[in-house]
Order: sequence, then C-alpha cells, then structure tokens
Amino acid sequence: MHQDMVLLTLLNFELEAAKDLRKALSEAEARNLELATELETVTRKLDQLQESAARDTGALREAKEKQQELEEAKTQEYAKQQEALQAMRLQVEEANAAVVREREAARKAIEEAPPVIKEIPVLVEDTEKINSLTSEVEALKTERQAAEHLKKAFSEAEARNSELATELENASRKADQLQESAARDTKALTEAKDKLEERVEEVTWRLQLEKRQRLGKTKVFLRAGQMAELDARRAEVLGNAARRIQRQSRTFIACKEFRALRGAAIVLQSNCRGKLACNLYEEMRRQAAAVKIQKIFRRHIARESYLRIRHSTITVQTALRGMVARNEFRFRKQMKAATIIQARLRSHLTHSYYKQLQKAALSTQCGWRSRVARKELRTLNMAARDTGALREAKDKLEKRVEELTWRLQLEKRQRSELEEAKTQEYAKQQEALQAMRLQVEEANAAVVREREAAKKAIEEAPPVIKEIPVLVEDTEKINSLTSELEALKAERQAAEHLIKEAFMYYFNVLEPLWGVILRRECCSFSYGEYVKAGLAELEQWCIEATDEFAGSAWDELRHIRQAVDFLVIHQKPKLSLDEITRLFPVLTIRQLFRISTKYWDNKYGTHSVSSDVIEKIRVMMTEDSDESGSFLLEDDSSIIPFIVEDISMSMEQVNVNDIELPQLILENPCFSFLLTREEGNPS
Repeated sequence: MHQDMVLLTLLNFELEAAKDLRKALSEAEARNLELATELETVTRKLDQLQESAARDTGALREAKEKQQELEEAKTQEYAKQQEALQAMRLQVEEANAAVVREREAARKAIEEAPPVIKEIPVLVEDTEKINSLTSEVEALKTERQAAEHLKKAFSEAEARNSELATELENASRKADQLQESAARDTKALTEAKDKLEERVEEVTWRLQLEKRQRLGKTKVFLRAGQMAELDARRAEVLGNAARRIQRQSRTFIACKEFRALRGAAIVLQSNCRGKLACNLYEEMRRQAAAVKIQKIFRRHIARESYLRIRHSTITVQTALRGMVARNEFRFRKQMKAATIIQARLRSHLTHSYYKQLQKAALSTQCGWRSRVARKELRTLNMAARDTGALREAKDKLEKRVEELTWRLQLEKRQRSELEEAKTQEYAKQQEALQAMRLQVEEANAAVVREREAAKKAIEEAPPVIKEIPVLVEDTEKINSLTSELEALKAERQAAEHLIKEAFMYYFNVLEPLWGVILRRECCSFSYGEYVKAGLAELEQWCIEATDEFAGSAWDELRHIRQAVDFLVIHQKPKLSLDEITRLFPVLTIRQLFRISTKYWDNKYGTHSVSSDVIEKIRVMMTEDSDESGSFLLEDDSSIIPFIVEDISMSMEQVNVNDIELPQLILENPCFSFLLTREEGNPS
C-alpha cells in the first residue's frame, strides 16, 4: 500500500513535472515566437536603417558632387576674376603710364604758363567699373557662404551618418545577442523535452513492469528465501525512485529557479535597456543642443567678424575711392589747364602767323593789281592819243580802274566780314556780270554793224580802173573806221579780261566755302543743297561763257563740289569706305573724317556713315599721322584771287631754313616738326 502510494505520488509528481515541462515548452515556444517577432522587427529596422543609410549615403554623394561642382565653378569664376583683375591691372598700369606722360607734359606747360583757378566738375568714370567689381565680390561672398553652409550640412550629415552607423552596429549586435540567446533557449528546451520524453517513457515502462510484477496475498505465493530478495529489490527500487524523485525535484527546483532568475534578468535587462535608451536619448539631446548652440555661437562670431571686415573694407574703399577721385579731379584740372594754355598759345601763334600771311598777301595783291592797272592805263593812253573814241575808251577804262581800285579796297574790308556779306556780294557780282555781258553784247553788235556798213560801202563803190586823185574825205573816213574798229577790238579785249577777272573773283570767293562747310553748323544736308544749287548755276554760267573765259577754274573747285555731293548723297550708312573713296577721289582721308563726324541732317533726320567706316578712317588717319610725324592740318583751299606763278615771279626767293625760330617755338614740343625740317635741310 505504501509502495502504491509512493508510486502514485511519483506518478503525480511525474505528471506535474510533465505538465510543467509542457507549460515550459509552450512558454518557450511563445518566447521563441516573441523572439522571432522581435528578430523580424529588428531585421526590418535594420533594413530601414540600411535604406536610410543608403539614402543618406546617396544624399551625401550628391552633396559631395554638388560641392565639387560648386568648387569647380568657384575655381573657374575665381580664375575669370583673376584674369579680369589682371586685365584691369594692365589697363590701370597703361592708364597710369599715360597719366604720368601727360602729367610730365602738363607740368612743362604749367611751368611756362600762369595757373588757372577755374574749377571744373569731374565725373569719375571708373565708378561703374568699381560698382560692378563690388557686386561681383558680393556675389562671390554669397557663393562662398553657400559653400560654407553646404560644408556644414555635409559635416552634419556625416555626423548623423556616423551616429546612424553606430546605432546600426549596436542594433545588429543586439540582434546577434538575441539570436544567440534564442538559439541557446531553443537548444535547452529541446534537450529538456528530450529528457522529459525519455523520463516519461521510462516511467511508463516501469509502471507497466510493476503492474506485471505486483505481489498479492492471494495470487502470489512466496517461496523460501524470496523475501530477502524482494526486500533487496524493493529497497533498490525505492532507492532508485527516491533518487529519481530527488533528481526530478532538484531539476524542477533548478528549473523554477532558472525561470525566476530568467524573468528577473529579463526585467532587469528591460529596465537597464530602457535606462540606457533614456541615457542615450538624453545624450543625443545634449549633443544636438550643444551642436545647435555652437552653430548659433559660431554664426554670431562669424557675422560679427564679417561685419567688422565689411566696415573696415567699406572704410578703406571709401578712402581709396575718395583719394582716386581727388587725384582724378586734380589731374583733370591740370589737364584742362594745360589744354587751355596750349590751345591759347597755339591759337595766338596761328593767329599771328595768319595775320602776317594776310598782310603779305594783301600787300602783294595791291602791288600786283596796281602794276597791272598801270600797264593797262599806259597801253590805253598810247592807243588813245590821236582819236576821240580812244579818249572815251580811256575815260571808261579810267572809270573801270577806279572801280577796280574801289573794289579792291572793298575786298580788303570784306575779307574780315566774308561770311556775313557773301550773299550780298554774290548778288552784286551777278549784276555786274550781267551788265558786263550786256556791254560785251552791245560791243559785238556795234562791231558787226560797223563791219556790215564797211562791206556795204565797199560793195557800193564803183570799180575804178584808171588812176584818179583820191579824195581826202574817203581816206579820213577809212582811217576813222579803222581806228573805231581797233578801239572796239581793244574794248572787247578789255571786256574779255574783265569777264575773266570776274570769273576768277567768283571762284576765289567760292574757295572759302570749304572752310565754311567743315564747320559744325554748316555741315548739314540743307546747306549742301543750297550750295549745290548755287554751284549748278555757276556751272551753267561757265558752260555759257566757254573755256575761253572760265578756263580751268571750274576744275579747281572739285574738292568743294565733291564735298557738297558727299553732303547731299543719300543712304550714307550703307556706303563702304571703298565706295566713298571711289565716288569722291579728290577728298582726302582727313577731310572725309571731318565731314563724316560733323554731318547732321536738319531736314530729313538722316545719319552719317556707319561707325565701322568712321573707325576705319580713324585708323587710316592714325597710320598717316604716324608715318608723316606732322601735327599740322591740311590746307583746305587757297583764298588768294590771283595766279601763284605771277606772285612767285614778282617775289624774291627766300630760304625758310635761314630764318631763325623764336625761343618759345623751340621750347614748345608742338612745333617739333619745324626742328625736324630744319635738321633735314640744313642751310
């Protein structure tokens, strides 16, 4: 009975142990499921972390590429700025060299001339360039700040990536630990399950064996000596059972203690991990706050440094610009003073030289005209000694000589007022020419009438074969007719001479039109039309008067005619330099440049030639001036109304190189061409 109770107790204990084992197995399976779920969650988190790390890596790569592109663009822009600054430095050096040269020339002129106190406002031309450079520097500064912000963002992204990599390593380490613990728990549970199954099988086998060997008072009869064997067997069975019970109880107690320790460890680990997570979160918060504080503080320090540098830069730039503006203003004042001094000196020298030439020309003209008038008067006196008709011609010629003398004096007075009274003089000369034409026509008609009368008298006279005494009256009549015919011929020659002189006078009056055309107010389309109409009328007179009276004077006005044609030609901007030189071959490059730059249209609003043509003309002028080395302007035309050969025949030959130049001209660099000519042709 006691044995049955022990067996039942053992069975109950085994059943409870089996239940506990099943419960432990179910708990272990549930724990395994939880661990598998946690493992999947951790794996998913790891994948997310890897994806975010990949995205961050791609973003970092893009940021690096963008930063590299910005650095390359910045390098290129910096190189361009360096090239522009180098070019500006070269220009500034050239300008400084030119300024130094001009200052030396101006200093020489200022030392010789009185100072000019007139102040002229100065416009700083380099302000726009300085402003453009300042804007470019500001743009570079903003790009530099953007690059610094990108660098900061890149460093922050790298720090964040390092933190994420650290967290990823920690998570992977924790996942490995969880996997190892789950593997260990699964292995322990498998071993416990195997042992429990073995134990259940053993217990079942023994129960069956004991059922078969159960002793009963009525069914089993003991033989002699079997009691001791049974007692030994029973003691052995009971000892084994006790040992198994102890082992199972110890196993149960150890398992229970293990479960308790595991639960406590899990709770402790959860608390520790939560505490560690809190500490990590707090540390991350502190680090983020520290980074933000450092960022704000560094930004504040950088802004204060930038403001200080900006203030100092603005102060330095203001001082430099003020100094440059003052230097430029002082230099322009000096240049203006030197220019005014040189202009006044040159105008004074040119005016004095012009007055000398004008005085010499007037005296030469007066002497030559008085000589010609005396010669004509002498010839007329010799021709008009014996006849009254010649006396009348003498009176007429004397009147004409007086008129020419009066005209010569009038011309002397009108030389200074030529531009104001040219229209009145033109009308007077036109009336005089018409009167001379009428006189010539009357003289020709009188000569024709006299010739016809002489022919009629000769035809009406009967032929006389024998010699008869000649009547004195017929001889006197023939002599008178002959003398009248000679007088008419002389009068016609005088009229032809007067017509030639009138044409020469008109052409000499037209010669100064070249200087008038080159003026700004007269170099216009309407003035060209006006002058062209007058030239057309003069050309008609020359055609009517034939080359016998006009001579080659019309060809001498080719430069004026071509200048007027250039003023009135249409579509000037479409003409090229080759076409202009082909259409107007007489005009020089300098004359074309002056007309092209001073042309204006007050009637139709047309424009002059194109800027390219003007630039080409300027280049050709520069080349011509470099080759010639002369600073004199070209002589536009001659205003002397007499033949140059006559003047050269009546004047003594004077060598210009024998004339000693004044000290003022020798010291002035503007008259260096005179020194060059004197050195080239020594006397």
